[in-house]
Amino acid sequence: MKRFRQKILIVDDSRLFLNRLVLLLMESGSTNEIITVEDYEEALAQLIKSKPDIVFLDIHLRNRCGIDLLKVIRLSGWDCKVIMLTNETKEAYRQQCEQLGSVLYLDKSNDFEEIPELLKAL
Repeated sequence: MKRFRQKILIVDDSRLFLNRLVLLLMESGSTNEIITVEDYEEALAQLIKSKPDIVFLDIHLRNRCGIDLLKVIRLSGWDCKVIMLTNETKEAYRQQCEQLGSVLYLDKSNDFEEIPELLKAL
């Protein structure tokens, strides 16, 4: 079975969630590098430095909205796939993220276990 190895940046202000997602991704073998950050500024710095293939991005961060970071990613022309992974289920958020170029919009509670398979499909 072919393994998909990708550099992944996870942006979420919940340390518990970050740890859970890192464990899931490592167990699935879908990455060879995972970078975690908890706020907008750290995420921006890592985008520039690390050039990830995939970014998991929460909408609600402590100091700024994740949608603002999605806009910056798209306007900057960075070649990465952005997956919104949030507890925010309002359809308006989903539509806005899709219009801004996110490839997936996932519910943290309901879609979590499907993440490894969804990554393979990208």
